[in-house]
Amino acid sequence: MLIISNIKLIITSLNHKAINFMMVNFIARFLIALTQLYAISVFTRIHDSTSMSVMILLFGYIIWFNLFELGLSQTIQNRLNIYKLKIKNISKIILLHYIFVVVIAGLLLNVNLFSFLLLNNTEILFTDENKNNFDIGCSFLILTSNNLLIHRFLILYKKSKLLNLLLICQAIITSGLLFFYQKYFNAHQLSSLLIYFLPQLFINFPILTILFVRAFNSKNVRNIPTNLIYILKYTSSFLLITFLSSFLLGLDYFMISYFSDSEEMLSYHITIRFFYFSFMMYFAYITFVAKKINTSTNINDAFEIKKIKKNTAFIGMSSVILIYVFVLILNQIGLLELITNGVNIDNQILFGAFVYFSVRVFADTRIVIAQNLSYRISLIKLYTTQIIISLICMPFLCYFFGGLGVLMSLSLSYISGFFVKLEGK
Repeated sequence: MLIISNIKLIITSLNHKAINFMMVNFIARFLIALTQLYAISVFTRIHDSTSMSVMILLFGYIIWFNLFELGLSQTIQNRLNIYKLKIKNISKIILLHYIFVVVIAGLLLNVNLFSFLLLNNTEILFTDENKNNFDIGCSFLILTSNNLLIHRFLILYKKSKLLNLLLICQAIITSGLLFFYQKYFNAHQLSSLLIYFLPQLFINFPILTILFVRAFNSKNVRNIPTNLIYILKYTSSFLLITFLSSFLLGLDYFMISYFSDSEEMLSYHITIRFFYFSFMMYFAYITFVAKKINTSTNINDAFEIKKIKKNTAFIGMSSVILIYVFVLILNQIGLLELITNGVNIDNQILFGAFVYFSVRVFADTRIVIAQNLSYRISLIKLYTTQIIISLICMPFLCYFFGGLGVLMSLSLSYISGFFVKLEGK
């Protein structure tokens, strides 16, 4: 009875606006995730295993290419919360960032750097065409890092409904293109990449246009003078944090690209995609209440922060357990193999993902709060510790246990992070 009463107490203390945003955002991102699963199903039908490995690695390396966001999203939010930025400042930052990623994507595409660094599996013979298409896909990922700024901007300015609408439209457009592509057109790896990634770029063009107008319309928009040097200095610490975070979260695919075949890559990726649904739930909730964390700090209200931690952990663990049971049942009755066009999920990898994402719930909650409190030095120490543990454990465990070894290593690294205090600038 005590447990039930505690659960009821937690439910009644949830931020209802954040819950509404979380549910709608979950539906939108759920459709995005289903679109990727649908894309995998389509691509496995029309491409060979080598071409499919290129696709899976691109999906997995998305987190690394978020590095090109440069830590600006968190900078924008934190500076806005203390009234150091206005809409005109943020519009200019987003537009300048977009120009930056266009230039960088074009330059890096010409030197074939990413295929040289990231396609390392000696058991998979990647052709020159595979490598070129991989580099093109990486260029798309660099461009889509600008979407992170746009999404944060829409949340901050209470346009979360528009954000969710854009995500839903993106999922519908991409799924429609994939359906007609599979049915009426000849398969080509580059065409597959274009169909999957271009909607992610074009869907935000109207927002970029509006921001361009607002940024240079001084009559209608109040502006606060911005010290660009200070912004860059402030951002640089979050850039380092983003780099360390992205490196840690993308390390699994880098190791798998060395030690696993295309079949295990598919099994691992689909397992992670399902558990990503649980991540979307609690991360959407805590992102929405992030401004409240900052406000409560100003009045030294530790109780409010504790409540946010408890509520986020409750949502996260409930979601992880539901996903694990759901996927386990689908896998046992064979329906999952039917949905994914013959891809079988290893039950050991599934359980390893359950443990890993359970640890992530509590770790991510601490991290998001620390980011909004600008505990930058502590976050750098945290991620450095986790990366060292991962680099020590992952090659050995991945060699012997494959994808399960990767998840074991990540779980150990995140557990080690709990011994790092997150306080101080």
